[in-house]
Amino acid sequence: MLVVFEGIDGAGKETHIRILRTWLKKNSIRSKFYKYPDLGGTLGQTIHAFLSKKLELTRKSLLLLFLSDIMKDQEVMETENANPNRILFLDRYIASTVSYQCGRVEEGVKLVRDLGFIEPDLTILLDITADTALERKYRQKKKKRDRFESDRAFLRQVRNRYLKLASKKALSKKWVILDAEQDVEVVSKQIQEAILKLA
Repeated sequence: MLVVFEGIDGAGKETHIRILRTWLKKNSIRSKFYKYPDLGGTLGQTIHAFLSKKLELTRKSLLLLFLSDIMKDQEVMETENANPNRILFLDRYIASTVSYQCGRVEEGVKLVRDLGFIEPDLTILLDITADTALERKYRQKKKKRDRFESDRAFLRQVRNRYLKLASKKALSKKWVILDAEQDVEVVSKQIQEAILKLA
């Protein structure tokens, strides 16, 4: 079973995945986690250079780079996904690539389908406004914001693309949209309920 977490920067994916890991362990649910972009890999290093404004790429080059970063794991992921006793969790996947790198959602969906990516069983969209995203990022003192995290207008566009994908039920067998502006405990409980319904 393949479960994906999506949402614009600042939606709380890292926080909720950390809480989820503890819950899975407590309930003896076998799992494996992937995170995209894979900044530890060769392709991920190029992506990181772009995000940190050390490298410029065309939109099309960037789209293919992000998709290639995911595609490199598809064969292994397909084998792991065949195990009925394990859930694969992904921090970002193909919907993220389409939402961030495609001007038109329809074109991105067609490309991803043509390339044959594994379709998730469930995509959990942690939905927040661009204003909330920037407010959260500004409160974080740890690191410099990348080129996506500081662009309010761009984040609004990305959020709208996510919502469009969810409304069309595209690139996932099931979508669950959660209001991630609620208290962390409330959202975490909703995530757990969504996973239990799927199991």
